Amino acid sequence: MSHAIGEIRSLAMRAARGAGLSWGLAEDAGHAVAWLEARGAPGATALADLVAERAKGTSGRCPILAGAAALDTGSLDTGEAPIDRPLLVVPFLAAFAPHGGALAIGWAGVEIVLSSDALSLNGSREDLLAKRAALTTMTMPSLPAHPNPPQCRAMIDTAVLAQLNDSARRLLAPSDALSRATGAGGGA
Repeated sequence: MSHAIGEIRSLAMRAARGAGLSWGLAEDAGHAVAWLEARGAPGATALADLVAERAKGTSGRCPILAGAAALDTGSLDTGEAPIDRPLLVVPFLAAFAPHGGALAIGWAGVEIVLSSDALSLNGSREDLLAKRAALTTMTMPSLPAHPNPPQCRAMIDTAVLAQLNDSARRLLAPSDALSRATGAGGGA
């Protein structure tokens, strides 16, 4: 189903918050997912997978925290430790693309070349959605000939939407008799 990028950003932010990220990091997650989806990359799926891993307690190094730390420190070095769902750190690293140039980011089976507003993906969907990987980076003089330009809408699988909505629902207060009696939920 096709969704506006703003809707995707909002849902991703609420899902990240429902998964336990602080509001600031949840906003960063929403931005990252929207940035990826606008350029044809499966950001929502990567976040849904990350949210599921956090719910099970099996997540490792958070890509949102790693990306925010890279921006805060002004350092492209994401460290040698593998990052969970590395696709989610890519939008943060776009800020390090040289003016008029590009930055190449890779992990096993994947090469992504990006500027501050476009990206070119090389790799299978399965490799893009890697559970955990260490990143390599290098600057390049320019983008490849056919980068993915930003779009206003993106197609999101209904199962991914359901998973993100389930995480976002954790933010809601449970209903009780008093709230229903005073008109909450539209049932009055």
